[in-house]
Amino acid sequence: LKASSITYQDFKTQETVTMKDVDGVILALGCKGMEGVIKSSPDLARLPVFSRAASLKGIDVISCRIWFDKVVPTRTPANVFSKFE
Repeated sequence: LKASSITYQDFKTQETVTMKDVDGVILALGCKGMEGVIKSSPDLARLPVFSRAASLKGIDVISCRIWFDKVVPTRTPANVFSKFE
């Protein structure tokens, strides 16, 4: 799968935002969140990997570590492990 842009709705402002020229997208969602995203996105629902992920039932906690080749600025950085490096 390859992403070149992402469009989403900002629920605070109700504005539709499109980010172009992206290298990829990370969906950090629990089971219910993934199900909600897939239900509201026919394009994603057509892809078997997303429809299977949306049908998962279970715990919502997954831990992963991702390394990027450059600093990625975020609006709300978080580190759930206070001394995790």
